Amino acid sequence: MYATCGEVDLARRMFDTSPERDLVSWNSMLSGYVNCGLTASARHVFDEMPERGAISWNAMINGYSKCNEMDSARELFDRMPSRNVESWNTLIAG
Repeated sequence: MYATCGEVDLARRMFDTSPERDLVSWNSMLSGYVNCGLTASARHVFDEMPERGAISWNAMINGYSKCNEMDSARELFDRMPSRNVESWNTLIAG
């Protein structure tokens, strides 16, 4: 909720103090940074994630695309272990 409202610092504070972090909370933090155009912070979260799903990869590709960082988006896409329709569409839309 904090990240959706543009309060990424508060979202990060909640995330950092959370006793348990699951894939949903990691993806929420990642998406919050991406939606605010903070790709460096999003990449930092992405790199720290203990596991990544298709949502995580697609969120980062979308974030890079939104910030016109297509080389980074393509690099990440190329490193994906498996690609789905959403992954392809995210890259093509970028």
